[in-house]
Amino acid sequence: MKQKLLMLSLSAFIWGCTSSSVPIYSGSEFKTENYQKNVDNALSGIDLLSDFELSKTTIKQISSDDISNLVQGDLYYNQSDYVKAFPFYNQMSLKYKDPRIIYKAIMCLGHLNSTPEQVKNMNDLVQLLIQSAPNSKVAKLFQIKIALNNNDINLAKQNLNELINKNPNNTREVLLFISSIISTDISNYSSLNDFALYIEKNYGGYPEAHLVAILAYSVTNNEDLLSKQINYINANYKQWSIPLYLSLDILVRQKHIDTLIKILEPIVVIPNPNKTLQSLYVAALLNSSQNDKAKNYLNSQLNGERHNDALLDLGILYSKNKDYSNALIYFNQVTESELQLVTALALLKGSIYDYQGNTNLAIKEYKQVQIGSLVAISQIMLLNAYLTLGDYQQINILLDKYATKNKLNELKTILLKSSYYFGEGKYSIAYDMLKSKLSLYEQNSEYLYQYAAVSGIMGYTKDAIKLYNKFIKQNPEEAAGYNDLAYIYAKDTRDYKLAKKYALKAYEIMPGDPNVLDTLGFVYYKLGDYNNALPYIKTSYEFNHDPESGKHLIAVYDAMNRHDLASQIIILDKAIMQHNVKEQLIRRAVSLVSYIQFGVEVK
Repeated sequence: MKQKLLMLSLSAFIWGCTSSSVPIYSGSEFKTENYQKNVDNALSGIDLLSDFELSKTTIKQISSDDISNLVQGDLYYNQSDYVKAFPFYNQMSLKYKDPRIIYKAIMCLGHLNSTPEQVKNMNDLVQLLIQSAPNSKVAKLFQIKIALNNNDINLAKQNLNELINKNPNNTREVLLFISSIISTDISNYSSLNDFALYIEKNYGGYPEAHLVAILAYSVTNNEDLLSKQINYINANYKQWSIPLYLSLDILVRQKHIDTLIKILEPIVVIPNPNKTLQSLYVAALLNSSQNDKAKNYLNSQLNGERHNDALLDLGILYSKNKDYSNALIYFNQVTESELQLVTALALLKGSIYDYQGNTNLAIKEYKQVQIGSLVAISQIMLLNAYLTLGDYQQINILLDKYATKNKLNELKTILLKSSYYFGEGKYSIAYDMLKSKLSLYEQNSEYLYQYAAVSGIMGYTKDAIKLYNKFIKQNPEEAAGYNDLAYIYAKDTRDYKLAKKYALKAYEIMPGDPNVLDTLGFVYYKLGDYNNALPYIKTSYEFNHDPESGKHLIAVYDAMNRHDLASQIIILDKAIMQHNVKEQLIRRAVSLVSYIQFGVEVK
């Protein structure tokens, strides 16, 4: 959909590109693809161990068993499989404390995402490297990071100057390394500005000195110095966009949104601005609730090359404000070919139409959803939409497709359909479906249980009791049969003694089940034993807030003349719950479209 924010790893930063003592640069060098290529090529082409004089360190004798481990580690390392290489190097680093091995373990971690455990491993290995080869250039580079975190700016300057003075040809590489630790692993900001100013003053002829400065000022949220550095790079290295992107990434991660907006503002007001920067600017405005400013900006972009993005962004903005009618006006003008966005936008538009009660248009949009887990969501919403229209033929077609896809036989397909209709309150459809095949599947316990449940709710009490007794005979250890039979006796007969017998049996088998608790409490309620009824029903209701349990709890409180407590029980009817589900789906779909469009979360 859009250019990703450039995130150069620590290891890639260490070797930027070849340098000379005289800083003369070609403009094309700073094109993003060229600069990244130079970084990668230099990293793979330089023998770091030799360059940093680790070759002068005595190699400790490695046992024959560990030679195999070292070979395996090197094999994975050379294949860039750093996850598999790291355990070998890490184990041998701790055992032999050889700086070459320690360095490779550090480089493995540099290529990986930084989990808390990996950060700890990195810090431990750095300390081990410094102890093992304190005078190596590698150690001195890492000591700069430690010095900055300890607010020892003099030590940081001393190591920096020593490294550069010994070999000025490595100046750009050293500055690249420092830029990497500033952007990823500095926790003490108190001396960072002063250190960046020192580098800028003493090594400002090298472009990477300004990269260090930009990243430092981004971390410390120094808006004035940051703007100054961005303007300097724009004026002197026009094709070098990496510093800006890395700066913006830091501002996002550090949640310096106001600074982010001020930095982007002069960049995006030009006609046809960079798409990534425009999206990030709009996302920042939305995240900081500057909706009117975002709206005005987007309207100013409708006639430019970015009009499609402006339309989409305006739709997102209005959706966030729950102005769904205006959101649809903009969404319906978006022309987009990328499948991921097309799918997410179709789900969003469908959920809005559904929420508004425009079921036919909702169905049309849900059918456009074509990717992964979103398909499952759209299928559920399609079922609900067809149910709203009473289009049972289309419901059966969808359920049959699901059954075919999952290779369900006839029995499982009938159970699937009857469960759906039962859950949606279409009891007669479920009953007729199950009754039509009863002679074929009455020995199947699951089929028998569903048929008994539907019979009971349809008011066919005698048939339901017979069916439940048959189910219990087949499944004497299943609590569900006893529980449902107890409920029928309590609700539809006056045989409360038998109802209590079955309810207690279900409770014996499944004492923590909320349905069992509700039934037992309901039986006590019917027996007039309200003190015993209350704890069971109250526990059941607090567990799942089932509407039926809520009604029972109200009845018990009223019977106990606790009308004040009865009035506090809120029972949501199905229509309200469906309304809430549709509204929640809109919020989720807006978040998804926002993430695809902006690349960052829009709260």
